[in-house]
Amino acid sequence: MIAAAGVYVAVLPPQPSLGFDAWLRAEQADLAWTQNLPPVYSKLAPGNRNPEPESCQPRQWPTLRRIANQYHPGAAYEMRSTPRPDGSGMQATYDAQGNLIREGLAAGSADRAAPGSGVNLSRIWNHMQRDVIPFIRAAQLDGNAVRPTLFYSTLNAPIVHFGPHLRAYSKVRPTFGPVREIPPGTCIASAP
Repeated sequence: MIAAAGVYVAVLPPQPSLGFDAWLRAEQADLAWTQNLPPVYSKLAPGNRNPEPESCQPRQWPTLRRIANQYHPGAAYEMRSTPRPDGSGMQATYDAQGNLIREGLAAGSADRAAPGSGVNLSRIWNHMQRDVIPFIRAAQLDGNAVRPTLFYSTLNAPIVHFGPHLRAYSKVRPTFGPVREIPPGTCIASAP
């Protein structure tokens, strides 16, 4: 990346989109998995606590954690749903006041290969391959000079342009499933 007087130029290798384009076509051909994603909570519980009651059976959003990374700039909290039988899941992000982030880079997204809330190396590897690396490629193709840090925990720089590749990515990794939101304190099994 070259920076001069506040202007940034990203230099990309020739034809870097080949892998992304093939990935995108394959993902566009099969979005049925997004129909089984759980709804997200419209906000966190008071005190920025997990909005899913402990009495819910089964628990679908077991873990709430603080985040501060370049993947979701402006998000302070994230929740990930329990992976579905097909391995997919949902991620929801919230601002510092506990409000759901509904759009833009800070918003959560569907995961074709959900990492889950524990340490499962196979799930984490699949998530990197099917969700994270395509996101990074889309950001790079939009002219963002970003690279993942060690273990893909964050990016080395902020994303400054939400262009056509990131928009295409967000269509195959939507922020919401068919049932969008439920209020805090509601069990998903009893949601409308």
